[in-house]
Amino acid sequence: MMQQTLVKVKQETEADQLKRAFVKVMVEISQIIPETPTLENIAIFEPSIEHLKIAPDNLIEWLDDDDLIWAFLGVASFYEGQGRYNSAERYYDNCLEAVRSRLGDNHPSVAGSLNNLAGLYKSQGRYKEAEPLLLEALDLYKRLFPHFSQKMRSLIPEVLLDKGLNPVIASE
Repeated sequence: MMQQTLVKVKQETEADQLKRAFVKVMVEISQIIPETPTLENIAIFEPSIEHLKIAPDNLIEWLDDDDLIWAFLGVASFYEGQGRYNSAERYYDNCLEAVRSRLGDNHPSVAGSLNNLAGLYKSQGRYKEAEPLLLEALDLYKRLFPHFSQKMRSLIPEVLLDKGLNPVIASE
């Protein structure tokens, strides 16, 4: 009986190691998908996409904290690059949810995830949905990085205006 238990524990450990290795490889592939993939990039990554989706869809608990955001970004960028905005939005939104859940609301990856989702909305002209996300990301960056340069802060209203967004940002 004891030997059966040890065999089961060893098998689970080996299964865990395989899952971790699998998600690590999927993250490495996701990291090389360009933010704005070309048709050539899409053709290259198309055969891998179903495998890449396994990590964020089913194996999220096996991802390291540093890899968490990447598991979603490659898939989201792949879909966004094809104009498949609903699919991209699902991965950007799920990324934000996963990062908040695992890392908490005050983490740079939350700000990055907010910015990525806002970028998708901006690319579709959904400025009213993008603006609060951008402002939340900016607020989070300012809280996390209090020495956020004044030059960067002064550029933000200009960027928002260029995108048709409200340039009123609370100064600190």
